[in-house]
Amino acid sequence: MKRVPKRTTVDMSTKLGRLDFSSPVFTASGCAAAGKELDQFIDITSIGAVVTKSVMLNPRSGRATPRMAETPSGMLNGIGLQGPGIDDFIQNDLSWLSQKGAKTIVSIAGNNVEEFGKVADKLKMKVTHVKPHGALSNTACENYELSLTIAKAIKQFDPNIIFLVNAHTEMEKAGRDSKLRIACEVFADRNYEDNGYLVARSKPNAMILGREESAKHVLKMLENQALNCYSGKHPMNNND
Repeated sequence: MKRVPKRTTVDMSTKLGRLDFSSPVFTASGCAAAGKELDQFIDITSIGAVVTKSVMLNPRSGRATPRMAETPSGMLNGIGLQGPGIDDFIQNDLSWLSQKGAKTIVSIAGNNVEEFGKVADKLKMKVTHVKPHGALSNTACENYELSLTIAKAIKQFDPNIIFLVNAHTEMEKAGRDSKLRIACEVFADRNYEDNGYLVARSKPNAMILGREESAKHVLKMLENQALNCYSGKHPMNNND
């Protein structure tokens, strides 16, 4: 006779700062837009939160085609932050999420710090963190002058904003030199060079695959308060 296991209930509730979520499972920003397509397959109220595709102040058409290319292991894409703009997003996407009762985290983007502020005002929220992204972040990590320009713009807009920087980079140095509040970011799935920069994705040892390996990687950095480099070295860092 086949034994049927007893059904168990697991408490997946999660707390992030002052916010409570029923689950730690969130959508990744950009992968499920505002959740309408995903809701055809799963009840989006059953997960912790929908993290929306980044929305900007004005409508944006994104990059010209071609935007996608197939690879042997999947797909590469460069959409270019196509979106309807914040007013249309609030009227259509955010109102739909609210009607569904889905917990929502709105990801916002801007061409400059002022745009971030305007988008935040539309959402009746306050910008608390600024993180350079993509090519800008990659360049700033190695370029002190660019990092300093970003830090000065943030400080001019609001000196209390937290500057989210890649640990052990020129961005971190510029943030500290500018007397900004900073938070140092480390990556669970990426290896580091001895100089503290991320190993380029073009190299075979760039990625850390597997949950256990990623967990060990992060724990070692937290325990040592230093980056965990592929070579075995540990550049010290003031992690926040």
